[in-house]
Amino acid sequence: MRANSFLELNWLARHDKYILLPPVVFANLDYGGFFRHPCKEETLVGESYYPLDRGLIAVGIQSDPDVKDIASCLAHEWRHCWQYYQMPQDKCVEWDSKSLLSYRQKIVTFFRSSRAEYDALQFELKVAPTEWSLQWNEWLVKAGEVIG
Repeated sequence: MRANSFLELNWLARHDKYILLPPVVFANLDYGGFFRHPCKEETLVGESYYPLDRGLIAVGIQSDPDVKDIASCLAHEWRHCWQYYQMPQDKCVEWDSKSLLSYRQKIVTFFRSSRAEYDALQFELKVAPTEWSLQWNEWLVKAGEVIG
């Protein structure tokens, strides 16, 4: 193992060292970000293709990104990477931007429809909370138990 590789993994808990660290790309996305699990394919992010042999984390940035939002997104998507290796695979849920529900209803539906999404939100709140993630969690608490 190269010294750089060891240092890159030094922040991981000892029992998580086997997890492949996915590359992180930044792109102009309509949402916060996403994680793609490792496979022998490519994915299009923005106008570029990226190999998925180690998986991929994409972070959405706008013209003036807030560092707290980037950290929060990285925490959330990293948790999905960790889940891929640690947990039985949960159903995949995608954000429905065309839904006629209010933004608040969309958030509650999204996080209540998947234990993996709810878990990623809770991890995000623990390591890199933002005003938005705190607000989303408050809406979820008021809405009741997470279904998943």
